[in-house]
Amino acid sequence: MNIKFTKRLSYKQARNTVLVAFLLGMMLSIAQVTLDYSYEKAFIDAQIRSILDITRNPAARMAYIIDHELAQELVNGLLKSPSVIGVELIDSNANVLASAKEAMFDAPYRGISDFLFGKTRYYQEPLTIDYNPNELLGYLNLEIDTYAIGSSFLQRSLTTLATGFVRSLVLSVILLFLFYSTLTKPLVSLIKALTRLNPEDEKNAVQLPYPKHHEDDEIGCLVKTTNQYLQSLHSNLTRRQEAEAQLRHYLGQLETIVDQRTGELRRTNEQLQTSNAMLERARHQAEQMAEARSAFLASMSHEIRTPLNGVLGMIGLTLDSELNHEQQQQLTIAYNSGKVLVELLNDILDLSKFESGKLLLEQIEFDLRGTVEDAVNLHSQSANEKKLALECDIAPEIPENILGDPTRIHQIISNLLSNAIKFTSKGFVQLSVQVADENDQEFIVAINIKDSGIGISKEAQEKIFQPFSQANVDITRKFGGTGLGLALCRNLSEAMGGHLKVSSEPSLGSTFTVILPLAKPEHIFRPQVNPQLQYYQILLLCHDALQQTLCNHLDYWGAPYKTLSYQQPLVPQLEQIKPHLYSCVIIDRAADANAFINANDDMSIIFATAHQDMLDKETQQILGISKQLQLPLRRNELYSTLLQVFHLSSQTTVEEISQVPTSTFEAMHILVVEDNHINQLVVKGMLEKIGHHVDVATQGKECLALCQQHHYDLVFMDCNMPVMDGYEATQKLRTIEHMKSVPVIALTANALSHDRQKCLDSGMNDYLAKPFKKDQLAYMVEKWAGQHRNSLTAEPARA
Repeated sequence: MNIKFTKRLSYKQARNTVLVAFLLGMMLSIAQVTLDYSYEKAFIDAQIRSILDITRNPAARMAYIIDHELAQELVNGLLKSPSVIGVELIDSNANVLASAKEAMFDAPYRGISDFLFGKTRYYQEPLTIDYNPNELLGYLNLEIDTYAIGSSFLQRSLTTLATGFVRSLVLSVILLFLFYSTLTKPLVSLIKALTRLNPEDEKNAVQLPYPKHHEDDEIGCLVKTTNQYLQSLHSNLTRRQEAEAQLRHYLGQLETIVDQRTGELRRTNEQLQTSNAMLERARHQAEQMAEARSAFLASMSHEIRTPLNGVLGMIGLTLDSELNHEQQQQLTIAYNSGKVLVELLNDILDLSKFESGKLLLEQIEFDLRGTVEDAVNLHSQSANEKKLALECDIAPEIPENILGDPTRIHQIISNLLSNAIKFTSKGFVQLSVQVADENDQEFIVAINIKDSGIGISKEAQEKIFQPFSQANVDITRKFGGTGLGLALCRNLSEAMGGHLKVSSEPSLGSTFTVILPLAKPEHIFRPQVNPQLQYYQILLLCHDALQQTLCNHLDYWGAPYKTLSYQQPLVPQLEQIKPHLYSCVIIDRAADANAFINANDDMSIIFATAHQDMLDKETQQILGISKQLQLPLRRNELYSTLLQVFHLSSQTTVEEISQVPTSTFEAMHILVVEDNHINQLVVKGMLEKIGHHVDVATQGKECLALCQQHHYDLVFMDCNMPVMDGYEATQKLRTIEHMKSVPVIALTANALSHDRQKCLDSGMNDYLAKPFKKDQLAYMVEKWAGQHRNSLTAEPARA
């Protein structure tokens, strides 16, 4: 056992015990010496006091009788004491009767004795006689040397300390032997036995022997615990060996299985590589097919729109000429069929854009109210033909400007209105727009289209939003359609961050709700309302939907009004309300006008009706009708009409209420660049009917030549032409000095998402897709011609 002696447990225990015993013995010895020291100090005083007591009476007699010889003998006798080194006897008159003194001698350890007890001590004893203690006879003075007593004390102290040290040393040796024999020796034997053990080489569990006489003490418990641990270790080793044997067996099997699986994986990997290569070829083919489809759609759009523009344009020009009723009816059917074909083409193209991820949404400032009213008026004729009540109710608090994509919102509303009118044979179609929620960044707008049509079953409500799907085959046969409109509406709504939902029951009509988040512009414009409207009382006698819309607008403007009911006789109602207090009445049945004229001659009558039911001027005068309002109702037209009948128009500026511009421009010189002869005739005929002068060029080079020779106010440019296309022609056109600021409008059949931006990038000002209507063409002329003229008039001022 390679353990240093100073590291052994027996040595440490003996050392600690001896240190404790030594310290304790030394403390006891020091205490004993201290007590002895105190005793010796007291003993000195007691010894001297006894000497003084013995000699006080003889010395008093000698001082009384003044006997010098006896006094000297007494002094010499006191000097023989070992401690006394000086004696002096003095009488009452302070005369020395006798004295004696001897020198101190040097001795070892005298300094220690002098430190402990002092070098010398002095005592003075007053001398009196017993029968007269108050009479002082003199003094006896003694000088004491303490060394005699201190040396004895030092010898005893040294003996005491030496004896304690020897006792501690003997005790440490005895304890060391005892600890070694009772603790270290059995532990050393136990350690040697442990070092000789090797559990892995033993077939049976090994056991440590118990040291003799230690079976039941702590060492015996240690041996017992160690044997238990060795038994457990042996059991664990046995199980581990068995497990290792099984593991080697399983590893052998696993290697065989892995070899088999590796071969299978290798074959599978080869198959996967072959499949991946086939998938890559298929993906490449799919991409090529997608590109080919996009190219086909672009080509199809151009090839269909170009002749379709010619067909619709020519039919439109013909409809403006003198025709008999049968011809007018046949051409109108053909024109409406062409419009359906255009809508179908637009839906197919838009769905293809969704599938290819190329649909781009605008985020521009626009008038939501105007967009909705335009869509409603677009379908008003279709509703009137089926004798349906088409109502438009837009919340007055919706501002005049908002951010979004007006084209797509118009498309959603137009599709939903078209479906509602198509599947409603009688009753109504009502469109309402409200602000469902609002925060600092956006308005949450809810657009509801409700109808009294055939309704939709629960099972078919989700199916109708799938492309080319309708509720059932009978609906397709009866009403027609491709089933693209609702799918496109849902895609557009979700693309703008909103959603489209439907609520319907068969035979009870349907309600389609579009929720759209529309961002707020930096500055929100709300038109100022003429405050004098509050001084004019208005009567309302209309059907419920129109009356509710009128009430909403009048409440917002602060104009007082009173509603009348069709459910009760009119004359009694007029008698109750004092008609002379009212300045105006709005009715939707011309027959009711006489009742109001009879009640109040000064009352202005406004007749709200559909366009085809409007009265001529002669009938208006006969019935006493002041103004007519076209239904579906436009908020701005209602406001303007009220101002006119109340003679407040001069107090309201045009900027307060946005209105559709009317044609106020003089005839202009316009260049049409178009390679298709039919489209040349269509565009030229439409522009000439509007009242403009038109020149025609068949391709880009001819356009540049004409622009060098003439000054044009506006250029309509086809994009795809032979020799030089419209993009290159526009770029070169901008190099001609007098044509730099002339508006150039793209006239093209290309209708994909990137075509508009391509036109703008080439230097064109705007974009008009084929086929187009005369109204669209006229609006484009008025829009850009007005801006061009304003820029021309501003140039001299800038100069």
